[in-house]
Amino acid sequence: MAIRWRKSNRLKNFDYSSKGWYFITICTENRHKYFGNVQNQKMILNKYGEIANKFWLEIPKHYSSIDIDKFVIMPNHVHGIVIIRGQNKDRNVDMNVGTGHCPVPTMKMNINENNYGLLSKVINGYKNVTTKIIRYKLNNYLFHWQRSYYDQIIRNLRSLQKIRNYIESNPANWEKDRNNLTKMLMKDNVA
Repeated sequence: MAIRWRKSNRLKNFDYSSKGWYFITICTENRHKYFGNVQNQKMILNKYGEIANKFWLEIPKHYSSIDIDKFVIMPNHVHGIVIIRGQNKDRNVDMNVGTGHCPVPTMKMNINENNYGLLSKVINGYKNVTTKIIRYKLNNYLFHWQRSYYDQIIRNLRSLQKIRNYIESNPANWEKDRNNLTKMLMKDNVA
């Protein structure tokens, strides 16, 4: 059996625990529409979408150096801006492991051991807690997130405003969204 290597989505040698603003996209496995539907250019969340929304809003409660900015839960993905406010100057921080809703404190660790850092821990915590609630409390054992996530480091105010506009207009642009597989299926049937 051949081992399949997956290309890292992270920027090489970048410290993803460093102070900054990050645009995040997290997709469901196979772009399955778990979170609701877009109707009249507005996102209508179902019970799974409500869970995704609730726990995104709770991220800052579980990570003391994290804030969130604009975000949107779409039928099969989440777009959001995560802000890392900064940490101790020695870059050793208290980290939590476990799910985002019940993290377990661990000993101090150096987050420079890899370039995933705090941002990855936040996103993994979010994915873990939403998965557990949707699967085991709402009994949807088919629910899965796509492996990893997309990130973009926001480097200036112009970029930030462009990304905020993109997030806010995402439901209105759902028909043209590359994550909208219904659009692709309709296009294939026309051809």
